[in-house]
Amino acid sequence: MSRPCIGDWVKLSCGDEVCRHDDPRHVGRLESIENSAVARVTWSNGWIEYMPIREIRRSDDELARRRMR
Repeated sequence: MSRPCIGDWVKLSCGDEVCRHDDPRHVGRLESIENSAVARVTWSNGWIEYMPIREIRRSDDELARRRMR
């Protein structure tokens, strides 16, 4: 039996384009994940924000690009 990995519950990777669950209009880049719970996001306006990873999701543009590959 294998041990659980971070990818089992965190479905994001560094470098992904992300947006907030409540406001998908603002897109940023996931720079890092700390302690499997806190994400560092650099938004398109240059603002850097540390936020719970449960509050963001991969942006629709990023999902479309991954499907094209």
